[in-house]
Amino acid sequence: PYAFAYEVRKSPIPMRDYHADVRLSETPGGGTTISWRSRFEAHWPLGPVIERRLRAFIVDTAERLAAAAANSAACRLLPSSPEATLPER
Repeated sequence: PYAFAYEVRKSPIPMRDYHADVRLSETPGGGTTISWRSRFEAHWPLGPVIERRLRAFIVDTAERLAAAAANSAACRLLPSSPEATLPER
């Protein structure tokens, strides 16, 4: 599997301590499973609103990444390397 993590240190969104882990795992049928987990602190009453909006953003982004990967050979991950490679033109 391939994985990366990121943090948001400054944001106009009223939250703090945002951290996310993204993991890409091959499936037996040749596809990829995207696991994207995040956590953060937000003050009431905005916490539930921020959570819903971030969840929608993450789902949308993961779906767009999956669609782009399925429809394009412009960027691919090679099994022998954790780095993205671009095809020669």
